[in-house]
Amino acid sequence: MLIKKAKGFGFILNEVAENLDLFEANMAYCSTISMKVNEKLMEIDNKIKELKDLKKMIFDKIRDAWNNCTPSENANCSTLLS
Repeated sequence: MLIKKAKGFGFILNEVAENLDLFEANMAYCSTISMKVNEKLMEIDNKIKELKDLKKMIFDKIRDAWNNCTPSENANCSTLLS
């Protein structure tokens, strides 16, 4: 159950194993676990920023395609490919 919950919070199996090792060694101090959770939050924030940047780039390409492409049955959209 603990592994499933940790994975649900975004921890990969190696990270879960590290935390379990800390628990087994009676070294899973609140400060240590808090630090690991904060690191995970920073990873999530970075991933969100990357995804937002990607979304904007895709949106801009689609907007450029709609504004600059001329409909043709025999031509690829050069805006999306550039």
